[in-house]
Amino acid sequence: MDLNRIADQHYDWVERMGWHNKNPLETLALIGSEVGESVDECLGKYPTDKFGMELADIVLRVVDFAKVQSLDLISLMALAKQKEGHSLFAGTSPLEVLAFMSSDLAKAVNTCRGAAPTEELGSHLANVLVRVQHLAAWQGVNLELEIDDKLALNEKRGTRGRRI
Repeated sequence: MDLNRIADQHYDWVERMGWHNKNPLETLALIGSEVGESVDECLGKYPTDKFGMELADIVLRVVDFAKVQSLDLISLMALAKQKEGHSLFAGTSPLEVLAFMSSDLAKAVNTCRGAAPTEELGSHLANVLVRVQHLAAWQGVNLELEIDDKLALNEKRGTRGRRI
């Protein structure tokens, strides 16, 4: 999956919509809302058909934020896999993996509570992406296809009247 292409394409769309006006905590809250929507799609015995789209939304929000913050997520993800190892793939259900993801986001929030985000922000966002990729593969979700479909849908729908 070409995260740089995805980040560039989504960043350009968000810019055209006029939505790059949020502070880091607001942006992390939006990422958290996507994690919550993913949880909603896992409340039954199996994840719903919309689960992949919600995972795509998490990726899009994270890569856009990383681009705004000038973070090299590809390098940070490789470092996270090396540093965290098997713990990034912990969880016996999709809900458990999403709970670990929520913990990563909580840590990311704490890095943004000062005047500017700290260096640790990137590692927490990288953990989120590694977990999303793992969860997608585990659940048979073609994440790249879901992301491309979401990018196309976003382009078609525009702002849908949402406030900036």
